[in-house]
Order: sequence, then C-alpha cells, then structure tokens
Amino acid sequence: MKVLLAGSSGMIGQAVRIAMAAGGHDVRVLLRGGSDGPLTWDPGAGRIPPDAVEWADAIISLGGASLTKLPWMKAYKQAILSSRVASTRVIAAAISHAASPPAVWVSASAVGVYGNRPGEELNEDSPRGSGFLSDVVTAWGRLGYPRRALRLREDALAIVRDHDGLVPDTLDALRALPGVGDYTASAVAAFAFGRRTVVIDTNVRRVLARVIGGEALPPPSLVASERRRAEALLPADAATAVTWNVAAMELGALVCVSRGPRCDACPVRDACAWVAAGSPADPLPRRGQTWHGTDRQCRGTLLAALRDVAETGEPVAEDDLVAAWPRDRTQAERCLAGLLADGLAHAVAGGFTL
Repeated sequence: MKVLLAGSSGMIGQAVRIAMAAGGHDVRVLLRGGSDGPLTWDPGAGRIPPDAVEWADAIISLGGASLTKLPWMKAYKQAILSSRVASTRVIAAAISHAASPPAVWVSASAVGVYGNRPGEELNEDSPRGSGFLSDVVTAWGRLGYPRRALRLREDALAIVRDHDGLVPDTLDALRALPGVGDYTASAVAAFAFGRRTVVIDTNVRRVLARVIGGEALPPPSLVASERRRAEALLPADAATAVTWNVAAMELGALVCVSRGPRCDACPVRDACAWVAAGSPADPLPRRGQTWHGTDRQCRGTLLAALRDVAETGEPVAEDDLVAAWPRDRTQAERCLAGLLADGLAHAVAGGFTL
C-alpha cells in the first residue's frame, strides 16, 4: 500500500513510519516548508502537492504543533489549534478535489477530548470533557466526511440486500450503489475483478493530455473526448488492460507529475507530443482550491451547531440553525436542504436534529 504520512517527526509518527515500512508499505512523508516540492506542504497557506494525494492509497495525518512544548501561552495555544485544523482542512480539500482519492484517511485525534479526569475509566461512549485540549479535539474532529460515511453505510446495506452480501462486479451494478460514480465503479471493476474497463484519474488524464494531445494539462474537468481517447488506447485483453490502467496511473503519479515532470526518466518520452512541441506552458488560468465561504464549510458549520446540542436531545429551531451561518442566509438554507436530503440532518417538531 502507498501511504502518505504527515507528522512523521513526533514519537507516534516515527513509530508509524517504521512499522509501515517494515510491513512492506511504500511510505512517503509530507514535509512542511515554504518552497514548492513534490512532498512539501504548507497547511497554513492551504498548499499540498496534489500529485502526492493522487499517488496515495492512504493518508495518515498526525501533524500539528507539539503538545510537549511548554509553557502554553495564548499564542501557542492558538498554534496548537490552528495547526491541526488547517492541516485537516487542506487534506480534506485535496481529497475532495482528487479524481482518484485515497481509499483511507486517518486523521488522528487524542484522548484529550475527555479532559483531565484522573482515575476515571473512559471509553468511546464517555462524554467529552472540558478545557483547552477537549476544545481542540472537538474542533479537529468536525472536519471529516460525514456524507461519505453515510454513503458507505448505504452501500453496505445495498450490497447485502441486493447482491447477497457480495460486491457486484459489473459497471452498471457498481454505479447503481449510493454515491458511486464512474471512477470508483471502473476502479473496482478493473482492479478487484479484472474487467476490461478504462480507469481515468487525474494522473491518467495528464499523461494522455501530454503524450497524445500535446497539452501541458488536461481540461479542468473530465470531458467526453478524454474518455474516448483513453478507451481507444486500452488493450483488448482484459488482464493487459488492467496493467495498462495501473501503468498509466503510476506514470502520472511518479514521472509525469503536474509540476516539474521528470521527462528524462519517462519511458514514452520519444513518443510524447508535448515534449515534441517543446513542452508548452498551460494557457489556462488554474484556480487553487478554496475553503472559506464554500458550501462544504457551511454544511460543516450547520452540522457542528446540531452536534453541539445533540446530547440534550432538543431540536434546533430553523432560525437559530441558519443564524450559525450569518454570511449568507440563502446559502445556509440551501445547505440545510442538502443535509436533509443526504440524511445527515432530520426535521422534527420544533426544528432539526442529527
């Protein structure tokens, strides 16, 4: 498995890195820094190398300002909080924009959520405590993917109900599962069942855009002509087609990267239309990933407001819930409707609950 590790310098990070490598996994470490590089990131600036995210099968995030640095003055407390929240947000944004997101993302929390309760036996059902560390872990824990977790549960139920507990092996059946799109369906069909189907992620798109199209980067989103191009190149033999998919992905992830491609090491350099054309720059302005003001941030804010009162069992009135997002009431109402449609929030007498 290909593992991208953030926060490898700490005690737990070092142990995880050694254990994963000893287990035969390919581990790469994200390094904090101000300069661009294939494994350099800057959570505070919202920057993470997208090629590294596309490469990974799993991301383990243990990063954040050290808890062992004392004393915790006001400024350093803010650094402890912001470093964890910022790193999680930038990874979440990168995963949400990835054409081939990692299958696993572990964002480490901490027992600090329980507060200082010496002598008390604690478990997952124990209520959160109070104090600074508890607040940090609570804020940190709100940055995941509740909709994906819900879809995963729905997929499991559908597989048991409609497929006798066996993951379906055809594209149509896979696409019919909740939240499963073309990429996921194609990847499962090809890599799990050896089907002859083209798997198109960002890396494959970039390789074909350069080698065949002579362009620096593919269009911002997948278009029909890209799929036709890939399907025309896919080998007729199913086993060879699966290998072709893997090879194209790896070529894009390791050699034909977005910035600073290693053309000298490329096995298809002599056949590359982009190299033959002199490696022209991308003519399109590319917008970076955003977070503030997005529907995703708004949805997270509304869920946080519902979660804050969940233990009381009382609903949150609509006006109070929408007020949690004062930036734009229309956006808040739209996102609330989306949460209801996704089953992440529920309308009850007197307002809304989780």
